[in-house]
Amino acid sequence: MSDQLPLMKLCISKLHTFIESKDQNLKYLGLQALYSILKVHPKAVAEHRDMVVACLDDPDVNIRMRALDLVTGMVTKKNLVCLLYTSPSPRDRT
Repeated sequence: MSDQLPLMKLCISKLHTFIESKDQNLKYLGLQALYSILKVHPKAVAEHRDMVVACLDDPDVNIRMRALDLVTGMVTKKNLVCLLYTSPSPRDRT
């Protein structure tokens, strides 16, 4: 499976373009695909943690929910504190 890692990283970098798009549909599809990859290559997806955390502040609730699914899949004992400090707080939205 390690021989597939470069291909997986290339795929994730292409999905990065989808997620950064202003088109909400492309953003959602990118997050959905990233979630599928997370199950197989969690470390490759974790490299894009900041981009996923930024989606937690998206005005679209579907994108926020999908990003939350990704974040919960990326949490480890080592990065829990970092994720808590970088995620937007609910009071920032009011």
